[in-house]
Amino acid sequence: MTRLSTAVPLAAFAFVLALMLVALAVRNGLVPDDAMRLWAGATSAGDGEISIGRIVAAYPTLPFVATVLVALFSFDGAPAPALLAASLLALVAGLWFGSFRAAGFSLVTAAYDLAFIC
Repeated sequence: MTRLSTAVPLAAFAFVLALMLVALAVRNGLVPDDAMRLWAGATSAGDGEISIGRIVAAYPTLPFVATVLVALFSFDGAPAPALLAASLLALVAGLWFGSFRAAGFSLVTAAYDLAFIC
């Protein structure tokens, strides 16, 4: 339980940092056309404007369906792809940090190693 409680703040920090990075990229126009197309399609599907058959047939399937689910349960205008990417990064960072701590690394060493990997 102690290892989990130490990983949560680090995962939250990774989540916020990823959202800030995505906001900076969008603001400066560094987002590829494919990502914008996925974002627009997921927003339309989350609003109910696209039938389920077209959602299932969309390519790439897994990222599109995951983004649609995030868009469906988030508030209007939420950056669904950015929320999904930040959530996955936070999950991976928390799991890695917990693994480093379980392997016997100290708190500082585990955080340093995680920062070096990411």
